[in-house]
Amino acid sequence: MSASKKNLSWLGLLGFAVLSAAIAVASVGAKRRNSSIAKSGDLTVGLTTAQVTDSVVPQRKKPIADFESEIVTVHPYGFEPAEIKRPKGRFLLIVNDRSGLTASSLRLNPVTGAALRAVNMRREEPDWSDLVDLDPGVYLLTETSHPLWVCRIIITPR
Repeated sequence: MSASKKNLSWLGLLGFAVLSAAIAVASVGAKRRNSSIAKSGDLTVGLTTAQVTDSVVPQRKKPIADFESEIVTVHPYGFEPAEIKRPKGRFLLIVNDRSGLTASSLRLNPVTGAALRAVNMRREEPDWSDLVDLDPGVYLLTETSHPLWVCRIIITPR
């Protein structure tokens, strides 16, 4: 047998050994995971993974957050949605700038009054969020360079 054929044979044998070892390790890991769920005498024996997960995982007592969120996207043609109507109470205002502008200058202000929030956004950091708690009324989210881009936020009494 030539030297190159011997090398190929050894490479094939080595590849087979590595593949066999990998399968054996994966099999042992799967058995360990299954045995930790289905121990003898345990009530979970014979249940599916979904049933075990549903019965063993404790349910969260408190909500993660006690407020909702509103997502507004700035497009090359303006804000979407153009209007948000919600009851009084704090909420997370999330703005995603997909306008393509190098920089955006956003303002949140009541229809009559000074800006409550002023945010300068760059293309490199196109997302902004803030927790707001607005009194009942009408508010405008605008982009200062584009006066026709407006998102009306209407806050109603509870």
